[in-house]
Amino acid sequence: MKKSAPAAAQRPASRYLLRVSPDGRPAGIEEKEKCHAGDGIWHSAFLVMVFDETDRLIQAQRSHSKTLWPDYWDGTVASHFYPGEDRDMSIRRRISQEIGVTCGSLEYLFKFSYQSRYRDVGIEKEVCRVYRAIQVRGRDVSPDETEVAQFRFSGPKELSQEIRQNAEVFTPWFLLAYRKYLQEVG
Repeated sequence: MKKSAPAAAQRPASRYLLRVSPDGRPAGIEEKEKCHAGDGIWHSAFLVMVFDETDRLIQAQRSHSKTLWPDYWDGTVASHFYPGEDRDMSIRRRISQEIGVTCGSLEYLFKFSYQSRYRDVGIEKEVCRVYRAIQVRGRDVSPDETEVAQFRFSGPKELSQEIRQNAEVFTPWFLLAYRKYLQEVG
């Protein structure tokens, strides 16, 4: 996999995240490092599940260089909203940066709050909004290797089976989101 030059050029260097209450109400901004250190600080995040033209989920394995949950399987794109940036713009920017595609429609599905500690390295304490993008051509996926170690296409039956057998290889937010997705969207 090669790094997409245009995506790397578009990457903003935001050190700040949107602070929120546990139910998602805005509470200011905070440095990214502080949000993930110690007991953590609630902040806003998103997960996008991108589906190809045959309705398979495009899954990303997080880069080995990630501080939290390196090499774990995730949804397609997981990131944070940046201060002053429109939600739709944040999501589209990260899809383009991480997997090298643009998507037509984005559908907001639901949100949930969670917190999870990664070993003694750090913590996620997020209100995560989950979105779905459909009909993305799988052959157009070109991940940025600084974000994505590898990617795969997962059908619902095989993914559900793998989660039952190997839940420990997935990020905690993806497990929560995917289970809720199956309950609410099916």
